[in-house]
Amino acid sequence: MAIGSTAGTILTEKILVLEFDTGETKNEKPVLKKVRYPVKNDSTLQQVYDSAYAMAAYSKMALYGIQLTVQEQLGPID
Repeated sequence: MAIGSTAGTILTEKILVLEFDTGETKNEKPVLKKVRYPVKNDSTLQQVYDSAYAMAAYSKMALYGIQLTVQEQLGPID
């Protein structure tokens, strides 16, 4: 393939990242723990959001943040 060729997505991966507050440093900055869960590619944002809160309910730590990481691999490469 050359510049100007049509590119497509070969692989998409979604990862839900939950950030939990595990305490504070001496300077009162939060100490966070990140937990990653693979998510089905056809999941909607609302489903991921609802799942995050459902999973966080099982933790003793307070939920600090929710992230959704989407990685796409472009191709084809000749």
